[in-house]
Amino acid sequence: MSKKIITYALVLMAGVGLAVAGSAYAQDATDSTKCDQLGNRHKVNLEMKADILGLDVEEIKAALQEGRAFHEILEEAGIDREEMHQKMQAARQAHIDELVANGTITAEQAEQRLERMAERPAKHLDNLRQGKAFPKKFAK
Repeated sequence: MSKKIITYALVLMAGVGLAVAGSAYAQDATDSTKCDQLGNRHKVNLEMKADILGLDVEEIKAALQEGRAFHEILEEAGIDREEMHQKMQAARQAHIDELVANGTITAEQAEQRLERMAERPAKHLDNLRQGKAFPKKFAK
């Protein structure tokens, strides 16, 4: 009788262990996906900024690594913050429309992104420097 109880207990513990491990793996995969999505957003935003400024992404990265603030890069390009903000809003809108058109996101997700985008003030442009809106991993 005790061998049966021990066997059942071991099977039960193994099942619980597998369930916990599977849940932890799924959580890691979700976190990894979110990080990848965030990294892609930073990359896309930087590409949009470079395109608007008529610069190469590497030129912007180099300037930021030298310690220059993004508003200094804007001044050198002859664009003020408000103009850049408007152009970025238009570029993001076009990008979101493209994501909906190719089925990457739903219309509802697009609406949510557009609402967040409308709430975001132009002052976030000043935060584009390594360590804030420009994480070190994108400086490479």
